[in-house]
Amino acid sequence: MYEAVDINVAANLVTMKRLTDQNSIPLKFGVPPEMFPLQNLWESFEEINEVAEKEHRKNIAANSLKVLYTVQGSDVSVAGIRPAGSLADYDIEIDRGNRRIKTVQNKFFGEVKWVGELIDKELEFLVIDPINVYAQRINDYLFNLLHVHISSASDSVTVDVKYLDPREEEAKQRELGRDILGNKLQYKILVSNGRTRAILYNYKDRAIELAFQETQFSIDEEIDVMGLDIEWNGEKVVYAKVVGIPVQMIAVNPTATKEEVGEFPEKGNIQYEPHEICNKRYTEDLPGYIDIEIIPGVPRRPKPLKRLSVPVCKCQKLNYMEQKNIENIYE
Repeated sequence: MYEAVDINVAANLVTMKRLTDQNSIPLKFGVPPEMFPLQNLWESFEEINEVAEKEHRKNIAANSLKVLYTVQGSDVSVAGIRPAGSLADYDIEIDRGNRRIKTVQNKFFGEVKWVGELIDKELEFLVIDPINVYAQRINDYLFNLLHVHISSASDSVTVDVKYLDPREEEAKQRELGRDILGNKLQYKILVSNGRTRAILYNYKDRAIELAFQETQFSIDEEIDVMGLDIEWNGEKVVYAKVVGIPVQMIAVNPTATKEEVGEFPEKGNIQYEPHEICNKRYTEDLPGYIDIEIIPGVPRRPKPLKRLSVPVCKCQKLNYMEQKNIENIYE
C-alpha cells in the first residue's frame, strides 16, 4: 500500500510512500519515497475513499508479521510465518544466545513490524503444511465456506466461520468459544474483505494460527478438472464450467445492511449425480461438492452436455494458457 505525499504538476511527477511490503505487512521504518509519472498514476494505483482509507490504516496499525519458532535445547528454528506467505521474502535473524528472534527484514523493503511466537515442537507439523480451504464469495457481504481439509484426528470436528467486524477488537473475535451445541470449537475460520483471513486451531485450549491456502470458485467460471476421471465420447475431459455452488456455511459481513445482504441464502444441495469423493480428511458439514458442466475439447458442443457434481478440491483454477486454449477451441 502506498500514500501520495507530493504531486508536482509542472514536472509531471507524483511522490509515493510505501506503507507495507508486498505481503501487506507494515514497514517499520519505511523506505525512501518513490516517484512516478502522473500519467501512470491511475493505471498503477487504485484510489480509495476516505472511509476505506481509515479502515486500511486501522488494519495496517493492527497488522504485523507473526514469526512462529521452536526451541529445542540450544537450537532455535523458524517454523513458519503468519499471515501465511513465503519465508523467502524475509531475512530472519536469530539470537541464539537468548533463544529468540532478533530482527525480521523484508529483503527488498527493510525491517517490518513483527512479533515472535514460541510454539511447542509437536505443533510444528500443524503450522508448516498449509490447510486447503475452498470457498465462494457470493457478493461483497456474503462468504460461503465450502470445504476444508483438516488435520485433527478427532472423530467429531467442530468448525465455525466468522466475518470479522472492524468496529470490534480483533483479539476478542479470535477467541475460540463454543458452537451452538455448547461444544468447544476446534477450528475457527476468520473472514475479511471476502476472503479467508486466518484459521485458528484449538490446541490445549490455546488458539494456534494455521497456515492455509484458499481457492475460490464462482458460478459460470471455467475450471480445470484434469484431476477427475471424467470421459466424454471416449476422451478425457480437461475443462468444465461451474453451474452450481451449494450454500454450505455462510459468514455475513457485520457492517452490511439488510438491503445490502438481500435475501439470506438457504443451505443447498448438489443437483447432479456425485462423481468421485474427496480422499482427504474433512468435516461432514462441508463435503465440498459443486455442480459442473463439461467442456468438450471440440469446437462444436454436442447437446445435452454432461453435468455432474464433483469434489471442489479436485478442481483447479485456470491459468492464462488454459483460458486461451478454451478461447481457441470455440473461436
